[in-house]
Amino acid sequence: MACTVGDMTQRLSTSAIVYLVIPPMLWAGNAVVGRLMNGLVPPITLNLLRWVLALLILLPLAGQWLKPGSGLWPHWRRFTWLGLLGVVIFALTLPLTRLAVGTPQAPQLSGLFVASGRATVAAVLSILFLRLTRAPIPRRSDWPALGLVTLGVVFGFPMLSSIAMRHVEAVHASVMLGVLPLAVALRLRKRRLAQADATPQF
Repeated sequence: MACTVGDMTQRLSTSAIVYLVIPPMLWAGNAVVGRLMNGLVPPITLNLLRWVLALLILLPLAGQWLKPGSGLWPHWRRFTWLGLLGVVIFALTLPLTRLAVGTPQAPQLSGLFVASGRATVAAVLSILFLRLTRAPIPRRSDWPALGLVTLGVVFGFPMLSSIAMRHVEAVHASVMLGVLPLAVALRLRKRRLAQADATPQF
């Protein structure tokens, strides 16, 4: 029987666990290796080697999308710019936050101010995007979920990360952010399994 999206009672296979572990470990390990190579390899060279390695790994997996006639090619400029923009913005998040808040010995802007600024910029850009794409207004039943997501993504994460970046280095924060999604996923999985075991069977 096919497994639906809401079916969370099926146990994780070994391969699924491996696939879940690999991305955060690679992302966190990327920051660790970058710190270890500091002073040994120029930053530009290190970044070039990272992207070449990523290209060699992903190229065989993306072969079907690179064939002539694929739906990718008519929009390749858009995908290229969106991908480049996403990588640059994400890569600069923690270093720029660290630069903005400073250190305990030389504090700069407050974490609350930095988080508020990030939320404001994100809100303005989102509103412009929604207006340009003429996206429909969410249903009333969706507002509680959207409000919860907004508290965590727009305010919680930027504010707490901004406060933390004054006391920890960007490389340490990168490791924590790499492991955090895996920890949350495993926690939710454990909770769902516990609920399924507690459900009476008739």
